[in-house]
Amino acid sequence: MHTNLTLKEIPFFLGWKDDSLDVQYEYDTTTADYELSQIYNVQIEEDLNRFQIVDLPSWKVAYTDEITAMQHRVYFYRSTAILIMSLLILIPAVFLYFYQDNMWVLIGGVAYTLLSFFLVESYNQALLNKFQYHFKNHLQLEQLVAAKSIPFEPSDFDKKTSPAVVRKDSYPPIVVSKVEKSSVNEVHFSMTKEGIKPFAKVTENLFNTLNQST
Repeated sequence: MHTNLTLKEIPFFLGWKDDSLDVQYEYDTTTADYELSQIYNVQIEEDLNRFQIVDLPSWKVAYTDEITAMQHRVYFYRSTAILIMSLLILIPAVFLYFYQDNMWVLIGGVAYTLLSFFLVESYNQALLNKFQYHFKNHLQLEQLVAAKSIPFEPSDFDKKTSPAVVRKDSYPPIVVSKVEKSSVNEVHFSMTKEGIKPFAKVTENLFNTLNQST
């Protein structure tokens, strides 16, 4: 997933942010390898595991190399910028200050170095944001969440509690605050910044039967 960034794209991606994404990785001292430890924020990852929507461990293994390669690319740009600015601008400015006793040369050199480093970091941030933008679209989590459904029988659905609870083997109790009339008996999910929200779709007959029994 190699990402290039054009100058025209910098303003858009510099301000782009997705609160659901929180990509993090750790360095394993025993194997000297990086390990992707988190892709989404803590609540979303907890919900993905609870509702068995995706196999997160497999995702983290599959995308570790791509994430760390992009981070290393950013480190390279940052290190190169520091080296070039130091050799070509900052060190000569310090030398001229001591040699000619010219404070303005030193001030100008420091200001130019800081400005250049700021511009490089802005580019790096926009590059990382663009990578995460394409990474997010590649994973298509919203589509996977919307496609996930858990069929249930009347015996699995507890309408006597508020909010209602669906109980299925291999799943923890699924609390649904929203009940809709539909042609199927299933739990569906919607994704928000705060997490993944389940809701139940039930047939009209089942809905009426449950209401009559309460």
